[in-house]
Amino acid sequence: MAALEEATGDEPIRALMLLGGSSSTTSVETVEEGRDSTDRVTLRKRLIEARGKELQGEIGTTLDKLRELSLSPRGGRVLHTVVVEGPAQSIVKALEMSEVQHATLDRKVRVVHPRPPRTFK
Repeated sequence: MAALEEATGDEPIRALMLLGGSSSTTSVETVEEGRDSTDRVTLRKRLIEARGKELQGEIGTTLDKLRELSLSPRGGRVLHTVVVEGPAQSIVKALEMSEVQHATLDRKVRVVHPRPPRTFK
């Protein structure tokens, strides 16, 4: 927590946070209901979409609370883990939230953006 202790009130900080919620997982059976045949790509997309909806219900309110603190949470679409950026004083308030189960501050976190899809001819 040295990064947070050394920061001034408005200095931007980046933290990796694990948000609370039930750790349920979307099953293949749930997504495949009523489908006799689906290809793997379609099934994968359905699983990701279903998991995203499930997570929105579990941590959506917490993400809104983080935004109300002038923080910018990214992630939380497939896992309960989010990268949160914002003023140090807001990070401190976020750490006091019961929904934040764990946070890491003293390590550099690099946000990796997905590559654009390759097209094959």
